[in-house]
Amino acid sequence: IQENGIGAQDVSDLSEDHAVPIDPLAAERIEVIRGPAALRFGSQAIGGVVNVTNERIPTRLGPPGVSGMATGGLSSVDNGIDGAARVRGSSGQWAFSADVFGRNAGDYATPHGRQENSFARTFGGSFGASYFFDQGYIGAAISQFRSLYGIPGASSAPDRVRIDLIQTRLASKGEIRFDGSVVDNVRFWLGGSIYRHDEQHLDLGAFATAATFRNRELEGRVETAFRPLATPLGTLNSVFGVQFGAQSLGTSGEAGGLLAPADTRTTAAFLFNELAVTQTTRLQAAVRIEQARVGGTASAFPAGLDPSGGAPVEFAAVRNFTPMSASLGLLQNLPGGWVASLTGQYVERAPRAQELFSKGPHEASGTFEIGDPNLTKERAQTIEIGLRRAQGPWRFDATAYYTRYSGFISKRLTGLTCDDDFATCGTGGGTELRQLVFAASMTSARSPAAPSASRASTTSSAPVSPTAPTCRASRRTASAAACTGAMPTGSPASACCTPSRRARSRPRRRQPPATIWSTPRSATA
Repeated sequence: IQENGIGAQDVSDLSEDHAVPIDPLAAERIEVIRGPAALRFGSQAIGGVVNVTNERIPTRLGPPGVSGMATGGLSSVDNGIDGAARVRGSSGQWAFSADVFGRNAGDYATPHGRQENSFARTFGGSFGASYFFDQGYIGAAISQFRSLYGIPGASSAPDRVRIDLIQTRLASKGEIRFDGSVVDNVRFWLGGSIYRHDEQHLDLGAFATAATFRNRELEGRVETAFRPLATPLGTLNSVFGVQFGAQSLGTSGEAGGLLAPADTRTTAAFLFNELAVTQTTRLQAAVRIEQARVGGTASAFPAGLDPSGGAPVEFAAVRNFTPMSASLGLLQNLPGGWVASLTGQYVERAPRAQELFSKGPHEASGTFEIGDPNLTKERAQTIEIGLRRAQGPWRFDATAYYTRYSGFISKRLTGLTCDDDFATCGTGGGTELRQLVFAASMTSARSPAAPSASRASTTSSAPVSPTAPTCRASRRTASAAACTGAMPTGSPASACCTPSRRARSRPRRRQPPATIWSTPRSATA
């Protein structure tokens, strides 16, 4: 998930209860990018890219003056209220933009009554400005997102388990256009953020912080667009780009044992081409090569993940990966504003730090998670056909696809339960957390509709589609049945609504099992 071409820079991929710090109230347009163009943004989202765009950094110099907009709404299902306001202006060669938004929603109603602890409160805002000159512009913006939301579920309601989240982002982008050159323009995107959330629960009548997650991240991308080139096959448009990223991720408190400080560094280069064979037929192609370095503290666990075999041995580890991806696409304009598409792609992605180095309790999801430092690259081969109409009063978009994964990384239950450390894990020892490992496998997925850009992450022991949408408590979509263990049709896993922990002064209860990340040993990085 991107905002103005830069990743969300959060920890939502660590667990289903972690929110994405982007609110629709701050969005002006939401676009889903699939096919060759998606490789401009990275290889992590095999299912595509969701890009939320707005004018927080002005890209157009309007007439002198100031304009504003305000919106608001009420919702009966949760006694909610939301609103947003935006101001824009320009003077001389400068343009500025400011916005503020907020929402307050209580526990939502279901056919079975109120879903306890499903409230959500969000507030945020931004200020940005751009300077325009003859050949382009350069701008920057600072924004902040704050949210406090509950984790619904039958066993979490008594503890009022909740997450208190804050993220501060600084972003910049710009464009320089060239005249009389083979280069048409150069654009850049740069963004950095400081993210933190506290997982809290009631303890003796007051809220106490059980765990804290922190993420510091920096990402940048530069693209060079070349002037259209006439070839015997048609007009060729090309874009070459480079991208870099740096992330520092860690946990503390009761989750301090989940993931020791881990650093990820990435660099990438990509090339995107579009060939206009005729006025109605276009061919697209893209290639991308990356270098990823993931460093952290790995753990060697005893066979069978049973503490009777001894304590895990920790050691510093650095993994290097070189993912390579390619995609081909065909776009055919049809009468009536319709466009048909055919796409084939091969994508590789490097394992993330939490998939390699997790080794402890995650209270909010009720799991004891164990990473696999030997994981290799995840690979996916996809073929997709689509038909859409994106103009006029009636619009339509349908996609059918088939994806085959090799080394697909997911969470797998082990059948053991744990308390707060590995020594308590066993078939009858721990009573709070289900043990899980990160594992890799061969699998495939198909769907008659476009898949979610979110990666599936579940703690279900049953097979699931790797493109199934992720259930996040912050999205407030879980039903009462989903949060009490009776999963509705199509739900990825009951663990989506499994809560965190009770106060220590209360009797412990059985919580969801733990998970493990692993991969077939025959695969290569």
